[in-house]
Amino acid sequence: MTLDIPKVPLLTAKRATELYGKPDGDPHGAWAKANIVYCGGSGKAEKPAMPGVPERLWFAVHRKAEPKMRAAFAAAKLACPTYVIRSAGCWVYRHQQHDPTRPLSIHSWGAAVDVDASTNGLRSRTIAPYSAAWLKEYPQGLPYEWVKGFLSVGGMDWGGSWRGTCDPMHTSVYEP
Repeated sequence: MTLDIPKVPLLTAKRATELYGKPDGDPHGAWAKANIVYCGGSGKAEKPAMPGVPERLWFAVHRKAEPKMRAAFAAAKLACPTYVIRSAGCWVYRHQQHDPTRPLSIHSWGAAVDVDASTNGLRSRTIAPYSAAWLKEYPQGLPYEWVKGFLSVGGMDWGGSWRGTCDPMHTSVYEP
């Protein structure tokens, strides 16, 4: 299987700041209040849960990225209706791989999502998406049809197609 992934530049911290502003790390601060919207939480959030994401989960995302992310989850659910998401996380102020010597993660802007991290974990090598090696590495990973549907909305940077690192749980909204 070959996944036709549109080529978009990686969403860098510089580009994320241009698109989404400069996060300050304070979950109760002015930047978060102005930019982060909460979804799900069994109806206690500002917006309903993302399509396919369990209602009980709180999902915090940048206001500018929310419509694209919602469209991507809806497209993935339509493309692969039997896939059940167990976990999904978006906004958390942190450095890449939780290493303070590295740049801020795109999650710090609320513009990246990790879906089912326990079965789609980060690897420090390139693995061709949905190759035999991929299927051996991620036997319970995100289904091809689900990822294809999710990426079909465009403007997304998928960690499963990165070179040098493979992070199929991760997708960033490059073009809100």
